[in-house]
Amino acid sequence: MLWACERNPSTCWSEESSLIKLCSRLLLKLSDCVAERHCQHYFISSCNLLDDLDEDDSSMVCNNLRALADESVLLSWFVENYVRECAQTAGVPVSFEHYCFIGEVHKTMSAIIDWKLSNLSHEVYIEYCQLEEMVLFVNIFFRKDAQGTRMIMKELQYCNSRVRDYFGALMSLRVASTMSIHSLTDDLLEVLWTIFLPCDFAAVDTAMFGLATAREMSIRKAIKLVALSNDRHNALDMLHNEMAKAYLHQSLTCEQDSAYPQATCCLIHLLLGALYYKSGQYRAAIANFKQLVNQLAYDDCGLCYVEAEQLPQIDISVDSVLGLSLFYPYVRHMALNLDVQLQRDSKPVVTAELLAQYLYLKCLTCEDEKYLRMIRYRHHLSCIKQLMLTDVLLFKSVETQLSEYIKIPVAADGTNDADNSASSPMDTSLLVTSLELVALKQMVNFREVIVRELHSDQFPVVNEFELLYMYRHGRFPTCLRMCRNHIKAFLNSASEHQSLFFSPPVYMLLFDEELVSLFGIIRIVYPSMIYPLSIMFSHSIVPRISVLTVLLYLMIQCQKKLHSDSVWDSLSIIRYAHDTVFSNRGSNYYCVDRLILETIYRTSKLYIDDAV
Repeated sequence: MLWACERNPSTCWSEESSLIKLCSRLLLKLSDCVAERHCQHYFISSCNLLDDLDEDDSSMVCNNLRALADESVLLSWFVENYVRECAQTAGVPVSFEHYCFIGEVHKTMSAIIDWKLSNLSHEVYIEYCQLEEMVLFVNIFFRKDAQGTRMIMKELQYCNSRVRDYFGALMSLRVASTMSIHSLTDDLLEVLWTIFLPCDFAAVDTAMFGLATAREMSIRKAIKLVALSNDRHNALDMLHNEMAKAYLHQSLTCEQDSAYPQATCCLIHLLLGALYYKSGQYRAAIANFKQLVNQLAYDDCGLCYVEAEQLPQIDISVDSVLGLSLFYPYVRHMALNLDVQLQRDSKPVVTAELLAQYLYLKCLTCEDEKYLRMIRYRHHLSCIKQLMLTDVLLFKSVETQLSEYIKIPVAADGTNDADNSASSPMDTSLLVTSLELVALKQMVNFREVIVRELHSDQFPVVNEFELLYMYRHGRFPTCLRMCRNHIKAFLNSASEHQSLFFSPPVYMLLFDEELVSLFGIIRIVYPSMIYPLSIMFSHSIVPRISVLTVLLYLMIQCQKKLHSDSVWDSLSIIRYAHDTVFSNRGSNYYCVDRLILETIYRTSKLYIDDAV
């Protein structure tokens, strides 16, 4: 075959040449090689594959090959051993009694091909489901601590990146679920570090952190996460910020070292304050800025300086000042024609206390408080003998805004800042939210490949995670419109409905309270449905819900959020799905779907009654 591919032109393999003729030609060529007792190895030129074949055997094999190469014999074998069996599997009637009726053979083959094409999407979808089940099995039954997660991630590095992201999404939801019930532990934080740490960082972790103390490791990891975060509106960047906060809080709870540098304590509180300021938690930010200023005043050990690369992206003013501090030496050098070589390795540096004063001022909303804080800010600036260029520029930027009566852009205080103590435990609500959003985004990417490959009018495939992502982001009109279109496509197609696993409790985070309550009742009454031991062996009992049910649920929820009058019209669709669509396969297969539809039907009627 390899020699034939090399020596024959591409037209030899075109559709004009039948499979029977091609096989006959190859078998005849092989019989010639056997007759000559010479067939050169394709890769090893000095090797003859038929060197050990004696003359008697050669003659017998050659005759058998020539008999088999007869086109009528090949066609008979092909029809009897392939076409009839395929037709029986496909349920296609065989309309010929003998292979010589070539027109009837073509007719039967066309029917088999149509059947295969109609089932191909479903077969590929089943393969994707089996892959998804495998990842779910690993997530449910394998170790869930940091060490176990590292072992699994190490094995998954040989898999497709989408599989790793899907596993990471499930682990993220599990950590978010655990934190929402209990609290954030050091081990859970290390699980997140293992999942979201970039590959290039993982290779140097041991070298960098091997001899470091626990506090130094926490601070270095926080700085790495800060360096990855640039956009406060991006869910992954928000997650990096929240993880950095967690590591900084972790560093504060480590055992105190009497010889620990004061500059490190300043850096911790400055970074925490900056991160809280960035996430809109201004009271917590002020508490850390106060702690920093008081620490410096109490110790009286001089100033602390922080490199710009250690700071998160705070606001436009700070970015502009840091950019000018890099640009100014270059302009000065060029304008004065200095012969001194420019220091290309110089990095912008800010005084920790003055940056804290600047951010403290930005956190205030009362004009009188801003005025008093500005006086203190000016006093601290005047008392420092060795000022940095960045310190002066930051002060001038905020002074200009106040003098020109320009309101400093600051949002209202965050709702999660009830405790003003810098040493208080971290509020993990933003971390849980960001984990849910990042996990949903990864699931969207995982499902999108399946949708792009398989979706058709005959076999509709929906990215249900994309709709959940829109719903969680408050994009109700778009989510409602897409749900309606997908519901129509599902009801118009006769294909097997796409389904979603609901066995992992982590999926409950993606839904609202009423479904979470329903899942909780199911988990109490039928715990085996949540953790099925047979998840790897029997697809028929793996707990699932139809994506059509998810679409109906999201449609109703969006209508309620939008106070739409069409909730009443949607009840008939829910009733049709309950009584017709999910009653075709017995009482058990779709039992959860019927329970969910009954729940949303009842709550929707209550909603309509309250509206009236």
